[in-house]
Amino acid sequence: MKKWIPLVLAVCLLLSLTACSFYTLMMDPDDYTAVSYNIMWTQCEDVIEKDLSSHYSRVFYRITDVPITDFVACKWRPAGIGSDEFTVLMQHKDFEGSLEPDASCCKLFTGSFFGDDWLTYGQQIMKTELLTIDPAIATQLVDSITAAAYVEESDEPVGFASEYLLDSDDNVLRITFAIKDYEHLFWTAYILKCKDQYYIEIQEDLYRSQFVLCSNELAAVLTEVCEEYGLQ
Repeated sequence: MKKWIPLVLAVCLLLSLTACSFYTLMMDPDDYTAVSYNIMWTQCEDVIEKDLSSHYSRVFYRITDVPITDFVACKWRPAGIGSDEFTVLMQHKDFEGSLEPDASCCKLFTGSFFGDDWLTYGQQIMKTELLTIDPAIATQLVDSITAAAYVEESDEPVGFASEYLLDSDDNVLRITFAIKDYEHLFWTAYILKCKDQYYIEIQEDLYRSQFVLCSNELAAVLTEVCEEYGLQ
């Protein structure tokens, strides 16, 4: 029996390498386009492709239980010494479905990303669950985001005058929505406070954000959460 063990291990290794090669052969970076800078993944399986150019480097990951013919995760780093790395959800050019936030599963979390474990990025930034938002309040927020009800930029833009809300360990407050039909994808955004008003930060691209003003109902919930958990 023992003489079969090396053979079995060799076959398992070969199958694993074959599977990785199969996914890599199926994945062409040119077949994908950035679809969201606010939708993240909770868990990925492995690296399926790397794309290097003079303008950026991109590493693509297969998201758990998400066909690569739908979406892949991407760690995107623009060229330049010390440039930041960004999370970007990439959609296959032939995919015809949609990504719909689930207002019945809207929650507040705190968390932060440290290190280089991009496979579990979402689990790290959603480390501690604080509260589930009432679906009626969440639906109103989804409608505002869908309608792109962004605040007008004034002489003092919200992004520069506001502050992220942090706990004592520097974990950042976020609001999240589950994504219908995709267990390992979720929509998430920072919550900012500016002059006693709360805003949701919508990431338009790698470097540009827009801001949605929170409703009075949501603002009241956020005030209670900040007081309870010492966020400031």
